[in-house]
Amino acid sequence: QMATSQNMSSSTSSSPPSPPSSTSSSPPPSWFLFLWEWLWFLLKYLYHIYTGKSELERICEQDEIHKLRMTHQFAYSVLKSRKMQRDLIDEDTKYLKSSFKRPQQIYTIVLSYKNINTERHHVVKNMKLCIEDMIHVNKVISDVKMIRETRYDEANEKHEELLDALWMNFAQDGDKKTSPEKRDWTKLGFQRRDEPRTDFRGMGELGLLNLVAFSETSSGKRLLMEAQTMDYSFAITGINLTADLYKYLSSTREGKYRFMNRQIESLPQFNEIYGEIFVRFHQYWKERNPSIMEFNQVKEDFWREMEQINFWRVPRPNA
Repeated sequence: QMATSQNMSSSTSSSPPSPPSSTSSSPPPSWFLFLWEWLWFLLKYLYHIYTGKSELERICEQDEIHKLRMTHQFAYSVLKSRKMQRDLIDEDTKYLKSSFKRPQQIYTIVLSYKNINTERHHVVKNMKLCIEDMIHVNKVISDVKMIRETRYDEANEKHEELLDALWMNFAQDGDKKTSPEKRDWTKLGFQRRDEPRTDFRGMGELGLLNLVAFSETSSGKRLLMEAQTMDYSFAITGINLTADLYKYLSSTREGKYRFMNRQIESLPQFNEIYGEIFVRFHQYWKERNPSIMEFNQVKEDFWREMEQINFWRVPRPNA
């Protein structure tokens, strides 16, 4: 059990169609992407001539009431705009500069580049809500990073209570009354029988909070029971997925789309997407039925498939 765990721990719009993603396992040739992008900009220009409106205005006029899919389309357009790159986009993150805290700041910049009818009140309102959603992502990154950098501390009563809650939520009825010093943590998929704390070194408090949140769901309990009959360690897998999800959020533009929702606080939002990822990975593992030695490769293939099915761009129900 310990050896296998160590292996795992090493580890419908009014706008023209978007260019194809180049993140798939067999990306289109560069000339095709260049041609497609050129045609895409030509279509945008023709749409603008035909309607007399910018792409951003067309996006924000789709509905009287703001929808999350509107934010996704708005963000894609803004982030791809060559005109607004210098004023809005951080060169390192390829996303909004973290210095933007208020929607009005970005709204003013957008108006300086785009001819938008500001007398259409629902368009202006929708635009500002889209901008709020985009700003929210930087708050999520900051909040989650702070949690991740909080190391597990045995002297921290909160950490010990969370670890105890993890055991009580996941342990079988016969094990719940086991005294802390006699608990077998490998049953939950940790590396060491008597010491789970060291497994949180990489992801700190964030890895623990993700697992605890997942342990409170029916899906989490079901997956643990199944994992105990399969060739992978549940808790270590969960910590690996925390690391991967954090990387997608903080380091990629695509990974930020699912977090563009100002109505959900940072950690609950991260926990929710983490739970969905865990369920998807578990199902992917079942279908592949690999050995533990293939864990890292299977994990890479899984994330590649998430990109191919456009996971990051799929709005939530009724959004």
